[in-house]
Amino acid sequence: MHRVPVVLVGEAYWSQLVNFKHLIQEGMISAEDLELFAFADGAEGAWGKLLERGLKRGPRPPGLPSL
Repeated sequence: MHRVPVVLVGEAYWSQLVNFKHLIQEGMISAEDLELFAFADGAEGAWGKLLERGLKRGPRPPGLPSL
């Protein structure tokens, strides 16, 4: 499977909800997998993180407002 970036909105929330270090210790994910995760404070920040991780800008789907 291709490595897919994941942007979680609200670092304080997600850090309490998911114990990423424990997932590594239990072998559920590798330490490298943490590179897939990024945190943002809102939609614009999430979009920026996705672009930083190689998401290509393309045409927006019909019906969505422009940014």
